[in-house]
Amino acid sequence: MQRNLTKRSLMLMGCLAAASGCGQGRPGRVAAPSVSPAAAAAAAVAACDANSDGRLDEAELAHAPSLRSAAARWDADGDKALSQDEIAARFSQMFGTGVGLLGVSCTITRNGRPVPNCEVRFVPEEFLATAVKPASGTTGPDGRATMAVAPADRPGDQQDLELMQVGLYRVEVAGPGISLPAKPLGVVIDPTDRSGASPAFDLAKDGR
Repeated sequence: MQRNLTKRSLMLMGCLAAASGCGQGRPGRVAAPSVSPAAAAAAAVAACDANSDGRLDEAELAHAPSLRSAAARWDADGDKALSQDEIAARFSQMFGTGVGLLGVSCTITRNGRPVPNCEVRFVPEEFLATAVKPASGTTGPDGRATMAVAPADRPGDQQDLELMQVGLYRVEVAGPGISLPAKPLGVVIDPTDRSGASPAFDLAKDGR
């Protein structure tokens, strides 16, 4: 159910990348999240590694739903677990792009049908500390929400742009009659991975 990056998202990613030089030195330039890949990876493993073997298996990844959502893609050695080095390598890649803000839409369905009028929140994983800001949006009739950081976290000349930060998030969905999956939902917003630009969740299937 993933959609490709839209042309608008690609333009925004290019122009808002802190290290790209586009708009460099001008008011309103948005810096990328300040994340130490090694420190964040160490914090993630420390928080979830119940058996202290230095890697996160399927059961341990349940405590970090964003990592669980990316495990199949990030498991470089195919051992069905994520090591601290594997996590750090992907953090270096995604946070090293210099992207400050980007456009992301999230689709919520139930048994394939759009769920309108629900609030979607992307809450940064705790191992990112305060480097990444939460994002939220409200689904329309098509079940799609445009995710955005709070206006206070946007530059003054970009208040009308609905954009969010690169990061790893827990996904919360609230609204009338909403029943959340047994397992927490998570997503990785990574400008180097197109699958993160338009995440989609089916409340009747995902997280079961």
